[in-house]
Amino acid sequence: LMGVEVRQTLERDYDIVMAMREIRQLTIKKLRELANSKPGRSNESHHATAKRDGVRSLLESDLTQILVNPNGPTVTPLNKVQSQERPLFLVHPIEGSIAAFKTLAFKLSVPCYGLQCTKDAPLDSIQSLAAYYVNCIRQVQPDGPYRIAGYSFGACVAFEMCSQLQTQNWPVEYLFLFDGSHSYVAAYTQTYRAKLTPGKESEAETEALCAFIQQFTDIEYNKLLEILLPLSDLEARVNIAVDLITSSHKNISRDSLHFAATTFYYKLKAADGY
Repeated sequence: LMGVEVRQTLERDYDIVMAMREIRQLTIKKLRELANSKPGRSNESHHATAKRDGVRSLLESDLTQILVNPNGPTVTPLNKVQSQERPLFLVHPIEGSIAAFKTLAFKLSVPCYGLQCTKDAPLDSIQSLAAYYVNCIRQVQPDGPYRIAGYSFGACVAFEMCSQLQTQNWPVEYLFLFDGSHSYVAAYTQTYRAKLTPGKESEAETEALCAFIQQFTDIEYNKLLEILLPLSDLEARVNIAVDLITSSHKNISRDSLHFAATTFYYKLKAADGY
């Protein structure tokens, strides 16, 4: 979400188009250079170069890393550590995938399990999702104390899981929040919602899917608004989002992408209400 916000600011205020991979590699120094740059040929040249490089980096991206098999298991081992230590359970970021944890888990000396968002996960609220995940981890580790971590969106889910465990008198040994908090995502969604027309869910759906699409393509934000906002409902918007992404990435599973886009919106909505 932060990357998408930075991208939209650069696009809107500085006419600079960058891929999400490039956004993640930006430094404060580079942002200052962009902010102080003057309009002219150099900017036009940078604009064209950035756009070309952005497309190239997108084509090189392995998008399957952030797509989840909807029919896969919720709890997946992340390493092969055999130990008497209690395991660490890691809750996925907004994409629903646990791929981001693999390097970390490989370096840890305790058993690690990732919680990924499959079709079995309820997304009507953070409380429901956390309750489902608590049940899942107790199938692996019936008794506490528990070690739980959450990354970004997963931080609020992990926080709620620990709250529910303690309410049920199951002890929690550690709670780790990586780049997140119980209100991290809600802070972003509420900033966006303040710009929207109250009660118009179509605008909220469009904003969410714009953020989702811009992870994978270099289509400009305003163009996406023009395409998505007039559509009739979320299903129609998701179908177009899948079309736009697969037009650039032919080998991506449409079913997995459809699931990812739909659940992306519902996860944002759940976090917004937490």
